[in-house]
Amino acid sequence: MKKKVLITGGAGYIGYHLVRQLLKRKDVYITVLDSFLYEDSSLNEFKKNKNLSIIKGDICNLYDMVKVVKNADIVIALAAIVGDPACALDEEQTYSSNYHSTALLVQLCNYYKVKRLIFASSCSVYGASDILLNEGSKLSPLSLYAKTRIMSEELIKKNVSQNLEWIILRFGTVFGWSKRMRFDLVVNFLTANSFFAKKIDILGGDQWRPLVHVSDVANALFLSIFADGNIVSREIFNVGDNKLNVQIKDIAEKISSKIKKVRINYKHIPFSDRRNYKVSFDKIRTLLKFEAKYSIESGIQEIITNLQKNKIDYLNERYYNVKYLFKLFKK
Repeated sequence: MKKKVLITGGAGYIGYHLVRQLLKRKDVYITVLDSFLYEDSSLNEFKKNKNLSIIKGDICNLYDMVKVVKNADIVIALAAIVGDPACALDEEQTYSSNYHSTALLVQLCNYYKVKRLIFASSCSVYGASDILLNEGSKLSPLSLYAKTRIMSEELIKKNVSQNLEWIILRFGTVFGWSKRMRFDLVVNFLTANSFFAKKIDILGGDQWRPLVHVSDVANALFLSIFADGNIVSREIFNVGDNKLNVQIKDIAEKISSKIKKVRINYKHIPFSDRRNYKVSFDKIRTLLKFEAKYSIESGIQEIITNLQKNKIDYLNERYYNVKYLFKLFKK
């Protein structure tokens, strides 16, 4: 019997890689629910696969959600308004998409006796800290996005039924190439800007980020689907690799080693992003046997290679959540 997996937001930046990985197995049937807000063709290469169903729908719509949750064994919740600036555009919309939708999802998972719920959270819940952080560290959200991730985490922990296994994955700062590309992520933007403009502007540079490649994030989700419930149920995992905790200035140096004649400009002026954190990934390595396959350098080279092959306007608003949503909300 095939395992029926529902992925909300499955046509997105991370979802593309997860769908691609899952379709390599013959014992899984995948349903993707996505609003196709940014991109409607990211899954085109898979449309003829008999083990995939793609449905356009809204995670805040009861009818849409009932239709897909009622037949699922496992639900992976990727859909959300992602990123601090994007979430700050419209607080009511953010609460609806990032918190109230979680409440609806939990209710439906309980009612339809879903076996496992895997929820996508973020390491941004830690805010700013000078110590190495783990899953039990104090949470200090600095943005509405981080707050809604914490609120959803708490809702899940308190409201899921006894028989529903839940897993919360706190993603590090994601980078790398995807069919639904994003250039509003630090490595991706700095690489593209270096490729086209031959310069990197760095505000500060001493801030720490726990980086993780988008394909490795998909692999962490993949492992969570098939892991023994006795090991992973009701657990929180930081998703990343200890060796990929780096400072922003180090990212700039790695990019400049790949692209010739890049000028790095350090601007020591006040800026709004106060996040600064190093994260321990010992737990996911120990319990899920997860290890990042992609280095920062390989991810940078991957982006460069795709920029060389494809005609891309990396400044187009479709690649930036905040720019695209700002235009959408103005309508």
